[in-house]
Amino acid sequence: MNPDLSRRHFLKLCLTTLSGFGLSPLIKGCSRNQAVTEPRPVLTPKLESHPAIPTPEAQCYLGWHHDIGYNISGTSDYWRKEKSSQAEAQILNIYKNKIGALPAVHSSADDFLRGSYYPAGVLEAAIKMDVYPMMRYFPHTDWERISKGEYDRHLQRFSRQVSQAAIPAFFIPFPGAGLYAADQPWKDWNPEYFIPAWNRMYTIFEQQGANRYLVWGLHLASRSSGFVNKRQYFQVPPEQVNWVGVSIWNQSFSRSEPFLTLLGDDYSELTTLYKTKPFAIWELADRHRGSDWFYRYCSKWFERTYAEIQSLPMCKLVVFFDFRWLNQGLENQLFKKRNIQMIQSVGKGGYFLTGGKSALTK
Repeated sequence: MNPDLSRRHFLKLCLTTLSGFGLSPLIKGCSRNQAVTEPRPVLTPKLESHPAIPTPEAQCYLGWHHDIGYNISGTSDYWRKEKSSQAEAQILNIYKNKIGALPAVHSSADDFLRGSYYPAGVLEAAIKMDVYPMMRYFPHTDWERISKGEYDRHLQRFSRQVSQAAIPAFFIPFPGAGLYAADQPWKDWNPEYFIPAWNRMYTIFEQQGANRYLVWGLHLASRSSGFVNKRQYFQVPPEQVNWVGVSIWNQSFSRSEPFLTLLGDDYSELTTLYKTKPFAIWELADRHRGSDWFYRYCSKWFERTYAEIQSLPMCKLVVFFDFRWLNQGLENQLFKKRNIQMIQSVGKGGYFLTGGKSALTK
């Protein structure tokens, strides 16, 4: 065999193969000593999706947190149990009338879950309006006692109700885990029992068939909002969690901390530990309120924040936390005129999804 001929054939084959990819950019790059003429787009990682609630591919759910509390539902268990679906529909209709569209996700239920009551009516009312519901689960027990099985009967009863109702929902046990000891009902007792308690609870729900309907979310306090315990105490096994995330609160009255500054390395740490899990800002809040000047400050902070969130490819849910701050007597921050305009502009931008299930089918 003629070696020169073989080399010519080999070179011709290589050029023919490469021609499909276009050699001109490489040639131009070499002549200019610049092989890449523009930044490469950042690809969104392939993230897991729970069958009950799909993970958006190139967009992010826009959510809202507002409890169905005693002001709407009354003070008795009977009233809450019988009328809670009406309360949920009422709250979501207020949102729609003010904003012009429903949120993709509605987070609620702090006032419901202190016993064994599963708020099926609340969740069903949201689903009927094409809004994905979110339960923040407060069993008002400490992690050590849960891990030792003292609350198995309660967890079994609750998870059976979940399975029987068959309603898809985000499920957030112990929201804000790791926050200041005095701010949560379990007071961060013995954080080394958090993972054993989570494991026992998850296993019981799995045995009852509840996990096919629940999207388990690990909700940690961000370091900027007061995460005081070691992170390893809260590193739930990846197979027992579907989404991960933190709360971000701009708590300064005199100046606004940039969102990415408040986020710090929480995003990079959690998306490294949970590489295939979608990331959520479970609570996004600002304390500027009480006057038009403060609300102007607040709306500008949110406007910048929502723009910065778009730089986080694994962030697939951001929940506006609209709640009464202690001793201030104010709530419904979202429904101040400036913030309504801000949320409307965000929702029309195309990146943030509103309308839950219907948004994914457009």
